Amino acid sequence: MTVRNWLVIGLATLAVLGAAGGYYMYQGSSQGFYVLTPAEVAELAEQEPEAEAENELTRGVRMTKADGPNIKFRSPNNDVLASPVNIDVNIQPKDGVAVDMRSIRIDYKMGPGWINVTNRIMKHASVKGSRLYAKAAELPAGKHTMRLSVKDGQKRQTQAVVSFVVR
Repeated sequence: MTVRNWLVIGLATLAVLGAAGGYYMYQGSSQGFYVLTPAEVAELAEQEPEAEAENELTRGVRMTKADGPNIKFRSPNNDVLASPVNIDVNIQPKDGVAVDMRSIRIDYKMGPGWINVTNRIMKHASVKGSRLYAKAAELPAGKHTMRLSVKDGQKRQTQAVVSFVVR
């Protein structure tokens, strides 16, 4: 089954659940929370799926800017995951300069651009020291790319991009 088919199935499931349970499911529940709105899931379903090689590396972390704190993804930590996905990030100070955890920004790759999903995730996340943990982030099947940015007390910024697949 193609990624597009899975996205359509996921969208249909969201529509049925939404009709049955109302909008509250997007506000989080004990089962998890949704990173994308139904409209965004529909937009993903309409996009052309990227060609997938059978043995292609599906998860990767790369630093796009590394002037500030060190970002280490504990999760997502596998090539292929099932939804819900835990988001677990450890952010370590650089040169002893404190991390400004209030500066965290999380963006989701949507087509050629990025959408800011910081508030959606942070409403359900816990921040303890320099660790960000959000349990049970619901994502549709397919390839996902997220970007996390954070600054330190000297306004030095680091950006890390993580890509993974949800089946």
